[in-house]
Amino acid sequence: MTARLVPTPQRIGGLLVVCLAVGLVTASALLWQARGHAAAAQEARSDAVAAATTVVEQMLTYSGQTVDHDLAAAQAGLAGSFASRYKTLADRTIAPAAKAQGIDTKATVAHAGVISADTDHAQVLLFVDQLTTTAAQPAPTVADSRVRVSLIRDGNRWKVTGFDPL
Repeated sequence: MTARLVPTPQRIGGLLVVCLAVGLVTASALLWQARGHAAAAQEARSDAVAAATTVVEQMLTYSGQTVDHDLAAAQAGLAGSFASRYKTLADRTIAPAAKAQGIDTKATVAHAGVISADTDHAQVLLFVDQLTTTAAQPAPTVADSRVRVSLIRDGNRWKVTGFDPL
């Protein structure tokens, strides 16, 4: 004759303890994973804003005497088709005008905020102040602008893939 297992209070209690332990371990693992993802997303947002600020200031800051070097330095922070479009604009328009007119311009990001971001893509809104002098007009003029900057992660660096004045 075979013995039947009859659920006893001890067996039911033991089963409940096992189920509770499995549930706690699963919940802990999910929380740990979510916390790691949230930290990575926050770091990505922060890094994207810093990169957008640095690269845009480089793109918009140059001197007629050093414009080729200045714009080449900015080029290192660009990627995709935007990099080639910026290079064409810099070579054909910005550099010749800066040299011919003695343009000196200094851009500073006054405020920045994330529009959207994940670990590999971001869009950042920048408020940029640009102070410009020329040989013909040595008194500085100030221009304020808002720019939407698109970025992608390229290895360990964020690079600008889009620059849209608003």
